[in-house]
Amino acid sequence: MVKIRDNLYIGIVILLILYAILLVLPSLIIFLLLQGISIIDFLFLNTLLSFAFQAILWFLIVPFGLHLPNGKESFREYNKTIHLSTIQPLRRNILLGLICAGTYCLCKFCGALLFGTFVFDLNVLFTSPDADNGVLGWLIFLIAINPGIWEEIAFRGVILTLLLKKISQKKAIILDGIIFGLLHLINLISLIRGNSDQALLFILITLIQVVYTSFGGIFFAYMCTKTESLLPCIITHYLLDSITMLFNAVIIDTVLDAIYTIIFIGLAPMIINILIIKFITQREQKLEIITSNDK
Repeated sequence: MVKIRDNLYIGIVILLILYAILLVLPSLIIFLLLQGISIIDFLFLNTLLSFAFQAILWFLIVPFGLHLPNGKESFREYNKTIHLSTIQPLRRNILLGLICAGTYCLCKFCGALLFGTFVFDLNVLFTSPDADNGVLGWLIFLIAINPGIWEEIAFRGVILTLLLKKISQKKAIILDGIIFGLLHLINLISLIRGNSDQALLFILITLIQVVYTSFGGIFFAYMCTKTESLLPCIITHYLLDSITMLFNAVIIDTVLDAIYTIIFIGLAPMIINILIIKFITQREQKLEIITSNDK
């Protein structure tokens, strides 16, 4: 296990493989044991199973089996290492999470006005799930829990911590974002049971997703390093995958859709949120210096 911990890339590859396996395994189990289950019931059960499997991975296998990222630690020490138990200053961290999520909403809204037509419909979030029309409704609030929590623990808690032990902070932030983006290539698994006629389009959509999630990953990594807490990352990520879905109802030309997605869901909110975090953290540092000098 020492070799795994000391070799940065081997450790990260092992983590990604385990993460991917346990990401796909719940769907496979449900498919094999409960054939004919409705899509809504499938999503509900898949979310619950995924939560349990990811909890086992990141709270048992990683710290006590692989001894990552810092070797043998107690559960309390592990949570502190990955910045999960670091929630102070609580008010700042919650507010920062809300502000950054709001930035994504604003960017999506502005992009929709520039490139297409935005359709405001609260039913996107608050209606009953309707599988026939592809509407998740309130179920999105449950589904968004898994990526909101476990992707942050995985990529900003464990993997980013590993990267920071070996390379500079700037390189670690960028590489963490790229790794996070590349993980979304796992969505190509859907091609196995999908329509072959739409394969090329789905591949293109997935590649675009890799780009904008890489930008998002860089922002989340920057937030974690500057706040030394996963709390604002988890809040922003959860709201990004739930509430901001309200701003996804955009009628837009297919050619412009890629530009809109990369710029207004990836690049623009990344830049704006990094500037917001930089301003807030630098202001806190100045206040701390002033306070210490007064003493």
